[in-house]
Amino acid sequence: MHEINPEALNFRVASGLFAGLREWNESMPETLRLVLRNQGRLAPTVEGVLLFGIDRERYFPDALICRVLERVHVVWLRHVDRSINSL
Repeated sequence: MHEINPEALNFRVASGLFAGLREWNESMPETLRLVLRNQGRLAPTVEGVLLFGIDRERYFPDALICRVLERVHVVWLRHVDRSINSL
């Protein structure tokens, strides 16, 4: 993804997902590995483009994301399980 720059990602949407959970700052895209440093400049990762790319269909027209929601449910279920066990 070295031919596109980080502005190709919609950081407004990404930061909205973390509202109330974590403060969004300039280093968050790199921390979350939505972008990485390559030859001294930031470039979006494949994951960054798939999740938050403004023009992701151009680069990945047949991409299907199915594990993201599953992981969220697993974390939520673990939290519920801990809450139930503490009763």
